[in-house]
Amino acid sequence: MQALQKHKKPDWGRLSVMVALGILIVGAIVCAIIWNEYWYREDNAKRREPMENLAHFHHELKAYLSTHEGRYPTEQGVYGLAELVVLLSDLRVKDDKFVGMNPDYLSEDITSYAYVASGLSEQELDGDMPVIFEKPRLFKSIRVLLGDGRVEVLEHKRFKNCRQVVEYYRESSKSASSAWETLLHNADYYNLSW
Repeated sequence: MQALQKHKKPDWGRLSVMVALGILIVGAIVCAIIWNEYWYREDNAKRREPMENLAHFHHELKAYLSTHEGRYPTEQGVYGLAELVVLLSDLRVKDDKFVGMNPDYLSEDITSYAYVASGLSEQELDGDMPVIFEKPRLFKSIRVLLGDGRVEVLEHKRFKNCRQVVEYYRESSKSASSAWETLLHNADYYNLSW
């Protein structure tokens, strides 16, 4: 009579654990896909914002040069940049609070840009010379606005300070202009102010 064996009941506990694990795995895969897409878009937006800021600075510089006899703002650092823009929020303030043009809030710590063309004229500055760039201590890649309005991205360079950025362009330049000394002097201002 062994032909009539007892039918085994399914193990519902084990089955429900396997279904729950399957749901979790599918959910994790969907979350990973969504998260990856989110980061990709956010990363692109972060790359685009500094380029737009530098393009904005270029337009402001052209307007400033046309009304100031071809001379760049004479103030060094953030004060020179403040002459170019109406709101310091355009300088990407770290804590995102509005600081306006209040001189009490002006410092190198609130902007991620270095302005090195102070004291120069449009005629002295060649097209391959840096005017404004991102401070190297903050970024892996540095976006640089050059004298002719081009924006270049220096990827994977190991710059420790602003002087090294200017020296990099000086070494790759064919120009022996005396403006390089002014650019290096202005870059040293940032090294002292940090």
